Amino acid sequence: MVKVYTKVGDKGTTSLLGKSNVSKQDSRVIAYGELDELNTVIGQTMNYVEKEDYELLYKVVEEIFTISSHIACVSDSFNSMLPKHNSGIITQIESRIDDITSNLPELKSFILPVGSIGLTQIHIARTVTRRAERALVTLKDEIEPDFLQLINRLSDYFFTLARKYTQDNEEEEIVWNSKK
Repeated sequence: MVKVYTKVGDKGTTSLLGKSNVSKQDSRVIAYGELDELNTVIGQTMNYVEKEDYELLYKVVEEIFTISSHIACVSDSFNSMLPKHNSGIITQIESRIDDITSNLPELKSFILPVGSIGLTQIHIARTVTRRAERALVTLKDEIEPDFLQLINRLSDYFFTLARKYTQDNEEEEIVWNSKK
């Protein structure tokens, strides 16, 4: 039986593929931790979307796992054994954003992230995506540019998806009144 716990991290360190004993505050550990949280939030969000978006988000979750494996690797010898990144997912997300946007009213104001549980869950996914993006920016010179582009596009997708959810569920978009 393989134990879940190793006790290696009890003193605040962990290992990357190809390097041992890095701080759990290492920028790579933080980045893949943020991506892990993002995947969990996406999994929760998938309960509130229609089939087409569910299927796209499932692909995104798989791709984020692939990206995380690359971020956790600092060895060329290990890197060659990792799954290949699918840059085509970015085009799929952009296409879906365009499809959704074509059926939405023109955006004329900032929208507050308030409303039903499903709507706010999509906004939570958007904000967790932005936090993961900020963690990836610290690695931008060490990672594939597509990794950052995917996460940036994903937050745009969640914003658009929230607007679609509002429309589909006949909820009101609550706009920010900047003149108060």
